[in-house]
Formats: sequence, structure tokens, C-alpha cells
Amino acid sequence: MKKILLIDDNKDFRSEICQSLIKMNFHVTEAANSFVGLQLAKEHYSNLNLIICDIDMPKLDGYIIFNELRKTFKITQVPFIFLTSSGKYESHKKAIEMGAKYYLIKSLDLYKILHIICTYLITQN
Repeated sequence: MKKILLIDDNKDFRSEICQSLIKMNFHVTEAANSFVGLQLAKEHYSNLNLIICDIDMPKLDGYIIFNELRKTFKITQVPFIFLTSSGKYESHKKAIEMGAKYYLIKSLDLYKILHIICTYLITQN
């Protein structure tokens, strides 16, 4: 079973994505804020198949979490998908240049987001 860490401070959005992924037979761990998300990512990094992280969170944003994990583990073993409400080109460019696999805008249809996540996980060995 593929293991996903979902870090997002928006309770409703996080719950909707999490429940959908669980129904698709993925094991999902939720983090309601960036501090808990970073701690869970560090504790379970080697067992994760994917980290999905909101960019716009108070105190530690998604970019900081991404950089901290890359600095701590020095490799990009676990793929990272950014979720955001922002459709700004600069933000998208920054995420991809940092090494994120995808940059998904929350206003996309939920099924499109889930399709991208599932397709990515299924194609990974």
C-alpha cells in the first residue's frame, strides 16, 4: 500500500483529499499544520511514497518544509507535490525549480487533483 503524507492547514480541503485517497486504497497520514507535518515527514521519510504539501501556511510555508527535508536527508527520495491557492507563475516556477514533481492549484476540480496524484503513484515502482 502506497503511503502519503498530506500537510495542509485547511481542514475541509485536507479532509476531502484524505478521504478520497483512503477510498482509493492509499495509506494517508494527515498533518493539520506545518510544524506537525515537518515532524511527521522527518520521522517517516524513508517509508513515504509521496508528500503532498500546501505552500501557504502560517510560520513555516511549504517551501521551507521542502527545503528542510532536502537539507536533512540530502536526497530527493520521496516525491513532493505542492498544493496552493495561488496560480502565480513565479510560485509555480519556484516549486518546479526546487524539484517538486507537481504544482497543483486547489481550485482545480478535485477529480483532476486525485487523478494526477494517483497516476503519479501508480507509475512509480
